[in-house]
Amino acid sequence: GNLTDASKFISRILASVKSMTDLLDKVLTISKSDTGEHKIKPILANTYDFCHSFVDEYKILDKNNHNIYFETTDDTKQQSYIDPGLLQQILSNLLSNAIKYSPIDSDIVLSHKKEGSNLVFVVKDKGIGIPKDQIRYIFEPFYRATNTGIIQGSGLGLSIVKRCVDIYHGKIEVESQENIGTTVTVTIPEIFPEEE
Repeated sequence: GNLTDASKFISRILASVKSMTDLLDKVLTISKSDTGEHKIKPILANTYDFCHSFVDEYKILDKNNHNIYFETTDDTKQQSYIDPGLLQQILSNLLSNAIKYSPIDSDIVLSHKKEGSNLVFVVKDKGIGIPKDQIRYIFEPFYRATNTGIIQGSGLGLSIVKRCVDIYHGKIEVESQENIGTTVTVTIPEIFPEEE
């Protein structure tokens, strides 16, 4: 059994190295945006396809069989200018949070629509929710709500989302009820290349 023990040990080390590097990436994302280094790099993309592929990716990554789906009421063929790096940080952190704090088999919905010159993204879950008195603290780095219990987390996800939304000069709204669920709405302006 020595070999299997060793390989178990190695895979444990690799897993913790990966979580440390993920954490460092997140910390760097935050500190970079502190120094105002971040320039928005807009490219023309289909934001609906962008959301769709995210949802597909998370369906594969999700071990707890949540019902993750994407919905929109818009004409989904139109293209918008987005910074794919920033939008990826925003959506991946919101979706992984929804997965982490929601019961098995529950629904997680990402929806998207274009409102004038704004792009609106909504992630809605039926998870543990956030205690009312704590909603205003959840964007602080390392802050975790008191009802997270044994669920592992760094407390960095939402602070990164907030930073990315700030870089974008957008806004983020959170509605939540304990044991009922959370809805996070991110509104970002469409920024065109020549506006830089």
